[in-house]
Amino acid sequence: MLKFYLSSALIISTYLLMSMNVAAQPIPVNLPSIRAGLSGFWFNPDQPAHGVQLEILNNGRALVSWYTYSRNGAPLWLIGEGVVEGNQIKSELLTFTGGRPPAHWNDGAASSKIWGSVTLTIQGCLQGVLNWTSADPDFGHGELPLTRLTTLQG
Repeated sequence: MLKFYLSSALIISTYLLMSMNVAAQPIPVNLPSIRAGLSGFWFNPDQPAHGVQLEILNNGRALVSWYTYSRNGAPLWLIGEGVVEGNQIKSELLTFTGGRPPAHWNDGAASSKIWGSVTLTIQGCLQGVLNWTSADPDFGHGELPLTRLTTLQG
């Protein structure tokens, strides 16, 4: 008797689905999701002396730090808080000047100014691309492929 009820339920379900013209729907391709696990250091193996530190924060935000160099070879730290949009992080970056070592901090006049903006596109767990636009003529605009250097434990 149970067999009869199960086969009847299957026939009725099939009939209902067919009469409703239910068609198979395409499954969307999922782009990489930007989550805390992508936090860490990213770099270009062809240019190993600089790179990007990424920290994914709450509420669709991210901290982006690009450790690079000025044209004359001086270290240049570019730092900003960005927003996560799909598989991208978009951020305005600031540059800082006038700071001093902690023991002499009051001797300086630390200040910041807008350097430009970056978009970091995550292409998978280990690959990404950094695009930038800057008013600094030494940078202008460009693109840098990135490879993940570090991962978080866990």
